[in-house]
Amino acid sequence: MKKRIVSLLLAVLMLASAFCFTACTGDKGGSTTTPAITDGKTPTPGGDTTTVPEDTTAGLAIPDEDLEEYEFMIYEVSFSTDKGTMDFAYEEEGGSVLDEAKYKRNSLVEEKFNIVMTVETSKGTGTTGSPEGYGKMLQAKNAGDPTYDICVLPAYDQTKLAQNGGLYDLYSVPHLDTSSAYWDQGAVKELTIRDTLFFLAGDFSINSFSAVVAMAFNKELAKEKGINDLYTLASEGKWTFAKFQEYTRMVSEDLNGDDKFTNMDLYGALCWDDAIYAIVHAANQRCAYVDDNGDLVLGLGSEATYTAFNDFVNFSKEDCFLRYQVKFNENGVATDSSGSKYGLEMFVNNQGLFFLSTVGSISTNFRDMDVDYGILPLFKMNENIDHYYGSVAPYSARFLGMPLHQNDVEVAGKVLETIGYYSASTIIPAYYDKTLNGSVVRDEESSPMLDIIRQHRVFDLGYFYQPGNINKELIFQFRAANADWISVYKNKERAANLYLKNINKSLAEQAASWESEKE
Repeated sequence: MKKRIVSLLLAVLMLASAFCFTACTGDKGGSTTTPAITDGKTPTPGGDTTTVPEDTTAGLAIPDEDLEEYEFMIYEVSFSTDKGTMDFAYEEEGGSVLDEAKYKRNSLVEEKFNIVMTVETSKGTGTTGSPEGYGKMLQAKNAGDPTYDICVLPAYDQTKLAQNGGLYDLYSVPHLDTSSAYWDQGAVKELTIRDTLFFLAGDFSINSFSAVVAMAFNKELAKEKGINDLYTLASEGKWTFAKFQEYTRMVSEDLNGDDKFTNMDLYGALCWDDAIYAIVHAANQRCAYVDDNGDLVLGLGSEATYTAFNDFVNFSKEDCFLRYQVKFNENGVATDSSGSKYGLEMFVNNQGLFFLSTVGSISTNFRDMDVDYGILPLFKMNENIDHYYGSVAPYSARFLGMPLHQNDVEVAGKVLETIGYYSASTIIPAYYDKTLNGSVVRDEESSPMLDIIRQHRVFDLGYFYQPGNINKELIFQFRAANADWISVYKNKERAANLYLKNINKSLAEQAASWESEKE
């Protein structure tokens, strides 16, 4: 019979003692310190965080234990009902190789501790903190409800929950070693504020890679135009916005001869609206970053951001470029339509050289199609940028957190660390070696591109916290084909900074509280 083994009273006592338990607590990643970028300087990236070592499962120091069928409750929210987007839920019959890997990982953890892992899922309905994610977990926090051991929620939910004190500081969790290779070290670094970490990414999830913005390219069209150096350019660090412009301009044709460029025509680039977020990262800038004082600081006011935004938006006005989230009427006039399928349909129909979206979108939508394509990282905005930066799209991003109230934080820490440990040998091989190489890429030359894409992922807290919704102005301006970011930034800067001030105040108070509990 499934059961909880610790009463709430005992849980409170254990929770209190856990604050003082430091011997097995993971090392802190420390605050991500970055220079101010209002003068055009660039922040320090998280670095290469996703290349899995040959053996990331070595050295788990947590022994087997009989927890008498303790029910370990996991709550997952995704913007999709597809279990393929979940990290712990899986299809029990006729599932994919990834479903089999999740089943195997869960089973190994269950057997190690004699527990039952129960997964409850829900579909999120909002990007400013959904009632299914943020709302439900905040309710649990306010009620002192310890039902869920961990929660995997969209970034928009986890940030609001962290801001409102609904999450446990992961650095304070006994037995959880956040420096382990199976926890994404770039995420640990960039999501740490004032020596606290409320949510993280790692090998337990395919999300932090599938959410990265990348580019597919149509091999047939590239060959027709004599474009044969894309892989070489990317490998040598020479795949730049200038090259992207040059090759995109080579592919543009009014196929039906009506003197209008619509979804019936040929383009060099088919672009997702949210890709404009990634352009900021392609210039090695941030919506917000953590400064030397441990505060979130607005980062969209730099000269480098102005230049990148201006150049990209102005280029998007050319006939070779289609922002495909639109609908065309009979007169060829476009209106915004976030649900438009033009980009997918056109790329498959050989009407686009480049397709800008996420790795996950490319995998899901093109793996069963006949179009012959390759995959590339998003370009650098100029040749002076040191790396290709893999922008983790905020809409697609999900992170793992631990609700504030726990039945048994020691048990939760042991199980969570073991989940990370077994994920490295189950989830990662299934996703990278089989799923990706069998569906996202179709040639040996594309495989190294996946390594490049995941080497320098950007976890931008500004996009996740959405200060004063200034991030959304990037999309609004892109849709309006208005390249004047300076005016918009100056108009929205005060509201965004006030929002960040409140976030910093809340997180500073929480950090002080967690620190005092440990003393």
